[in-house]
Amino acid sequence: QAPSAINDATVAETLQAIEQLSSVFGFDWEVAQQAVEEVGPDIKSAYNYILDQNMGIDQGGPIVPIEDCPHVSMHVRIQPPDLPSPSSCCDYYAANPQHSGGAGGDGSAK
Repeated sequence: QAPSAINDATVAETLQAIEQLSSVFGFDWEVAQQAVEEVGPDIKSAYNYILDQNMGIDQGGPIVPIEDCPHVSMHVRIQPPDLPSPSSCCDYYAANPQHSGGAGGDGSAK
């Protein structure tokens, strides 16, 4: 690759890492930028650097469910088709169809 293409890719990775650290994890832009400058654009390393240097606090970040864990099927005792339709469990969805998850107040698809 040409040097300018490598530089462009590096800049893009750096900006993407800073953006993710600030928007997803809630760190100040300047703190995220400093961490990425110190350890590089690896999100996990930059995140750990911020915490280790007491530059920010862990605000929880995103929670992504693990769907491929073999233990899930042993612990989940209900399958999505077995769930009641929104209209059968409460009147909230009938009064607020925009929150019904794709079903109308009567349980029909929109």
